[in-house]
Amino acid sequence: MSGDDESRTEEATAQRRQKAHDEGQFAKVPDAGGIAALAAVFGVMLWFGAEGFEQLRLFAMGCFGDTFALTRGDGSRIALRTTALLAMLCMPIMLAGLFSSLAAGIAQSGFDLDFGRLEFKLSRINVLGNLKNILNPFARLPELSTQLSRVTVVGWLTYGVAKDAYPGLVRAARTGMAHVTSELMDAVTRIAGRAILAFVVLIVADYLISRFRISKSLRMTKQEVKDEHKQNEGDPRVKMQMRAKGRERVKRAISTMVKGADVIVTNPTHVAVAIRYRPSDGIPIVTAKGYDEIAMHIRKIARENGIPILENKPLARGLAKQVKVGKPITQEFFGPVAEILAYVYRLKGRVSGTSGSAGNRPSMR
Repeated sequence: MSGDDESRTEEATAQRRQKAHDEGQFAKVPDAGGIAALAAVFGVMLWFGAEGFEQLRLFAMGCFGDTFALTRGDGSRIALRTTALLAMLCMPIMLAGLFSSLAAGIAQSGFDLDFGRLEFKLSRINVLGNLKNILNPFARLPELSTQLSRVTVVGWLTYGVAKDAYPGLVRAARTGMAHVTSELMDAVTRIAGRAILAFVVLIVADYLISRFRISKSLRMTKQEVKDEHKQNEGDPRVKMQMRAKGRERVKRAISTMVKGADVIVTNPTHVAVAIRYRPSDGIPIVTAKGYDEIAMHIRKIARENGIPILENKPLARGLAKQVKVGKPITQEFFGPVAEILAYVYRLKGRVSGTSGSAGNRPSMR
């Protein structure tokens, strides 16, 4: 066992298995579809066999009797009946083989329609590699040994059934054709049933072996698992840097919006809402709002620009919860906001006795 294999102690992650599956690297048995179809066809023939033989017998008797008026040249009726009989006998067998083969394929690979794999790619044509496999007598040795082992097991089982059935067939040959046919059908049924059962067991064993080999080949080192986790989750340092940059962008945008505000209403520390009033707006507008770190940044910008900061817990919480940034306040906040703005204007000297102050006072009645 090589050192690289010894270091691969971790089971493959779901992402690794999915990638391998997409590349066609999953547990599979090439003969599974054929064996499944054979088993399904045999089962259908057992289920409908007696009825099918009876229908064939009646049809044959009719063809040589007067039922279809063959002697009178009524060939179209016979052709129609022949077509119907063949459809009745063959359609269940064909459908059973088709769907069982598809089911075997889906059971191995899953239901994954990828038409991109049907696209022609010159890189898939590996003439040199295929030629080496053909000329190399040892290239197909594992596959050949598997096939020979299957033939040996199935041949041994069927030989036992044929050996046991041989005396009965010899005795039946002296009694009549009907008895011989019955004994022969019984022997064929037992041989086919045992052979198919053996094939199914061998296919299941091959699948389990293939699954074990694939699972072993997909094992990962601890470092590979860590690298994949880091790739999926992202490097914590990179994520912290991205979050920091995001906060900086938000803060820069908020700084611009806060600078145009007339007052900051706070909670006092966890919530901050910036309010602006212009006569052209008609109604005061929330220009910025934030919680915790953003609220602290809003207050910082307000202090740097000389914008009044007033504490009003119910008003700050209500505005932050119900009014979006850039939208006018709702009617329920008209009174409290008008009082705060009037107080701010008095602080700035925009009350009676000052030029133009009356026209700038908010009126929200």
